[in-house]
Amino acid sequence: MSLFNRRIEIEINPCGDEMFRLATSLCDVYHDLALSLSINAREFRITEATVEINRIPHPRCREISRLACSLCGLTVSAGFTRQVRSRLGGTAGCPNLLNLVLLTAPLVVNAATILRLQRENVSPEQAKAVWQETLGGVCLAYPKEERQES
Repeated sequence: MSLFNRRIEIEINPCGDEMFRLATSLCDVYHDLALSLSINAREFRITEATVEINRIPHPRCREISRLACSLCGLTVSAGFTRQVRSRLGGTAGCPNLLNLVLLTAPLVVNAATILRLQRENVSPEQAKAVWQETLGGVCLAYPKEERQES
């Protein structure tokens, strides 16, 4: 039997041609929260951010709804982590909401790529190239390709 257990679940679905809806839930003995993000599929801009609160450890935790709203307008691109930390971190923030946003929002890029691969019905070789283009330089699985000079 564990002393502490936390479950985090993430679901991402397209909403029409222009939007993705990202739903993330966090549940443990102290928290039962659901973060919902609407992100524009072309610009990766957050257009809506809400939190459903079912269980929290302290009444002040209700302020995370206001914090979530502060994410509207941010774009999931270079500088995103810094911007999210400035809005959700520190003594006036919530580390749980901060972690959920940083865990969830960048996955919109993966979801957009998966949707693109499905719509274009690409070959496995083409899919590798698309993933390299999308994630190149982001992690060890997809190193930034060095261009060879001729």
